[in-house]
Amino acid sequence: MLQDTVVRLQGVQGARAPIIVSNAEHRFLVAEQLREIGVKPEVQILEPVGRNTAPAVAVAALYVQSRQPDACLFVLPSDHLIQDVPAFHAAIATALPLAAGGSLVTFGITPRGPVTGYGYLERGEPISGSKGSFQVARFVEKPDPETALQLHQKLIDLGEANDVRVAEEIVAELARDGGATIAHAGKIVLDWHKRRVAEREPKTREHLRRLLAAEPFWRGR
Repeated sequence: MLQDTVVRLQGVQGARAPIIVSNAEHRFLVAEQLREIGVKPEVQILEPVGRNTAPAVAVAALYVQSRQPDACLFVLPSDHLIQDVPAFHAAIATALPLAAGGSLVTFGITPRGPVTGYGYLERGEPISGSKGSFQVARFVEKPDPETALQLHQKLIDLGEANDVRVAEEIVAELARDGGATIAHAGKIVLDWHKRRVAEREPKTREHLRRLLAAEPFWRGR
């Protein structure tokens, strides 16, 4: 699915080589998967400890911010099945101007039935000048079965975690939204990636483990 995620971006105008964030234990597997499809990433950033999407987004945004802060960052988890690639590309084309204008753009899909393992996005007002785009009225995180049924009956979309936003604004938002620890941990991971040497690696790993264990915000993300 990692290969599918990368190949899916072929043909997207302006897309650069991917930034890969993976656990250190998967570095050779990821590198081999990309080599098989002839893709050389801009960088493969290795997490000493995996903590799901939020910190991975933080470190990728910090990396881009340090090089091209006004670039749009497209977050692509590698566990998605997207069969209609032209529609996906059209959604990206719609999202980019909104993201460049300062919006955080997230993609939604219409569920076939009530589900409890995903968050829901309730549509707000349509966005003027951007066909098929809406404000987000509210987000409901992984509802219980009864709430999921109610949301499905209201035709509320599932959030699929594909997000587009300018890199420096992602970093600022993470720090502003009670998530200073995310930005701080992202800096640690990036520093670990850049300076990884035998004598420093154990100390940095242990520092990050202690930080993550002490911050409840990370759990459940």
